[in-house]
Amino acid sequence: MTTRPASTSPHILLSCGEASGDRYGAALLAALRVRLPDARFSALGGDELRAAGAEIVQSTDRLSVMGLGEVLGALPTLLQARRRLRALLSGGGVDLFLPVDYPGFNLGVARHARSRGVPVFYLIAPQLWAWGAWRAGGVRRAVDRLGVVLPFEERFFRARGIPAVSLGHPLVEDHPKSEVDRARRRREERLLDPTAPLTIGLLPGSRAQEVSALLPVLREAFVRLRAESPGRELLGVVSRAPGAPVPDDPGEGLRVSGEPLASLTRELDLALVCSGTASLEVALAGVPHALVYRTSPLTYALARRLVRLEWIGLANLVLERPRAAPVGARVHPGRGATRGPGRRSAGLAGVGRAPGAFRLGRGRTARTPRRRWLLGPRRRRGRVPAARADRGRAMSAGASQSLKLALARPAWRLLATTVRRVPARGTTRRGAVIFASLHRDMIPAALHVRPAAATLLVSQSRDGDILIRTLGPDGYGFVRGSTGRDGADALRSLLEVLRRGGAVGLAVDGPRGPFGTVHEGAVLLARLSGAPVVPLRARPGRHLSLRTWDRTIVPLPWATVTIEEGADVGVPREADTVSCAAVAAELGAWLRGERSGA
Repeated sequence: MTTRPASTSPHILLSCGEASGDRYGAALLAALRVRLPDARFSALGGDELRAAGAEIVQSTDRLSVMGLGEVLGALPTLLQARRRLRALLSGGGVDLFLPVDYPGFNLGVARHARSRGVPVFYLIAPQLWAWGAWRAGGVRRAVDRLGVVLPFEERFFRARGIPAVSLGHPLVEDHPKSEVDRARRRREERLLDPTAPLTIGLLPGSRAQEVSALLPVLREAFVRLRAESPGRELLGVVSRAPGAPVPDDPGEGLRVSGEPLASLTRELDLALVCSGTASLEVALAGVPHALVYRTSPLTYALARRLVRLEWIGLANLVLERPRAAPVGARVHPGRGATRGPGRRSAGLAGVGRAPGAFRLGRGRTARTPRRRWLLGPRRRRGRVPAARADRGRAMSAGASQSLKLALARPAWRLLATTVRRVPARGTTRRGAVIFASLHRDMIPAALHVRPAAATLLVSQSRDGDILIRTLGPDGYGFVRGSTGRDGADALRSLLEVLRRGGAVGLAVDGPRGPFGTVHEGAVLLARLSGAPVVPLRARPGRHLSLRTWDRTIVPLPWATVTIEEGADVGVPREADTVSCAAVAAELGAWLRGERSGA
């Protein structure tokens, strides 16, 4: 991949395919304007990005679709948008590509950007944890940095070798705790007063297909709720997302509101919400609600087979337990829904009786998610600023760092043009194998195991990030973790690689030493998997020794690196602690050069 230095007046290209992405992209653009006042911004986007000052390459009015059948209908427009972005990226004038969400479209464009030497900072991660963990390699090849917003995502992606950074969710700052608490107190007073009028929000989503499918259902459900509550005045309000085709007069006395959802939720007492970003925002605002979704039969059938989640709804996923009752994919007012991918269902006509939803006239409201689980790990540790401007600076700092990645990636193939392998005598290997070296020798050892397409164990440190950026383009797999951090998750991932007959590479003395001391992880991995350990010892020619705790070896260009293999070391599954310690001691002695054979 050819890389270019970023100019002092960079051209930044954003790609936001739907309303929520347009909103996040506009906030990010505003923050980047502060850091890069001379930057030029182009975008695939909507009204909010246009208002923020981006030059719109193509509008997203007809791009916000979801599901196989729906995507096929919009295919000509999607292909036209892709051609325009690829042409911009191929023209040599773009310094940074910033895709926001919309993975079905953006991942392909991101891969094209990287092939043209344009660094990629991807904001709002694809939901691989729901439907496609096996596609992590494609994401790894498409991004230089991945900005994640849900608290469990950073660990998920880092464990798969993707350099993810947790930003906290942008929606949190739209719902200050003091305002949420005041609105909640007023809401509870109204719900407990049987004579007080209640305002029910109908949120049919932002996509045209969602509005056309769900608005009639929600409208009829509101009519039935009103009929079943003769002693209570119910007021209905339909939220119109930017660009959503909600009619000005939806009928049945409903009014339409185009105000931001963060403001609208403060007046709502209950809500029927299309599953998606709006469901998380309603949960953050503390509004009791039920989730609704309806899609084409083809999309529904595929989701039943592909999605591996126990619940639907972002708030439910973050909490890892249901707090809002999901209504199934084929909903009809007045009768129960079929069981959908969320594996729970409820009838809209009986929404007052649905488990986890709201109950009219009983003085009870559904519990809503605890905000601290929606703030992201950094916020919980006090490292995500509370103000919107600070959050924007946090996101733009990650984007600015991505501008430098083009200069940070060395020409890896020049580091060592010759690798001379000295195999152990009498070894013939097939299937799973564990390559083990000292941390000092990890770069030459990585060259050695490259033909085996090994999966490397890489620490969660900054050094690990650098190693992944350096080796990533050459087809290695990565698992993030070490003895002291995410070790159990890393062990499970490596065992899965070995179970499939793959090769694993790791530094046995870990990212921090002590030098030459074999940590228990390597021996435990061998005992649990039954795979042999192959120790590797490096003898580089011309090289640099870094000023690190272990004097890490970096071969100079055109040097010859000799990699010596030790004899295979097997660890029986029944080996006790003493036996494992003896194996570790023997391995360490050989790797340090104190033994002629392992």
